Amino acid sequence: MEKALKILNSEQDPDEISRACQIAVDVMKKCKQTKYDQWPEKFNIDQVTSCLMTVFLSNFENPCHVLTSATDALIHLIQLNPKSKIDLARKGIFFNIVKLFWFQNTSSREVCALSSLRLSVALVDDCHHNLLSCKDADLISLVPDALTLYEDDKYILVNCLQLLSILLCETENDNFEIKEWRNSWKKLCFLNSVYICVLDIMNKYVADTPMLQLFSLKCLKAFTGGAIKQMQEHGVIDTILHTCERHDGDSAVELEAFQLLEIIMEKASTLFCLMAIQRLLSCNSILSV
Repeated sequence: MEKALKILNSEQDPDEISRACQIAVDVMKKCKQTKYDQWPEKFNIDQVTSCLMTVFLSNFENPCHVLTSATDALIHLIQLNPKSKIDLARKGIFFNIVKLFWFQNTSSREVCALSSLRLSVALVDDCHHNLLSCKDADLISLVPDALTLYEDDKYILVNCLQLLSILLCETENDNFEIKEWRNSWKKLCFLNSVYICVLDIMNKYVADTPMLQLFSLKCLKAFTGGAIKQMQEHGVIDTILHTCERHDGDSAVELEAFQLLEIIMEKASTLFCLMAIQRLLSCNSILSV
């Protein structure tokens, strides 16, 4: 790690920066497989965190492979030391992530968007503390644009939908304040018809990308509190059943689909329920869950 940090603190050549980030990733992978007291003596987690954040923020304009390498290094750091999520948030990284999403990199606008969303997921997943930073940076504002601007990029969509599901789906640890934030994010998504975007994306990629379907279903569950009628009008039942037919045997997808159907049936009109039951009877994959 000392070698990587030395390069990252002094090198300006993009290829060397990318190589040093990969060295750092390799070291962190090895550390993750060993106990803390067996880590290299000169591995200072705070120093590494500060260095990698600086490298990440300094390379928006460099070729896309440098930004990707810097993002990978930060994500591996977060996986190795989850406490660094809070440290990075305190340093204002979410504001920089929003800036990166809109950054016009000369190599690839898509890489900027993907890097910002991947890092957001890593920072927010299983970290209630960082939801406040998400709110302050208005991270949710990226979602409607990501779903429409990059509708043909499955990798961006998967990360965007995963981020959206983390932001919207309530957990048992939510306090009143966090619930209020989630409700405000749901309202913003409702105003931007995000639920329609999600259904359209599910239909477009129904034949592949199970993770995209899984996160989409989680998002739709979050929308059932205020957009269930609109989702019914947009064919939510057919979309769910098509997903189950295409991903028959994927227990995670089928479970989310069944839970969503259960919520819809509880809240839908009698006529709609009868129509839905008819469709359910013709779908073996749902009935076998």
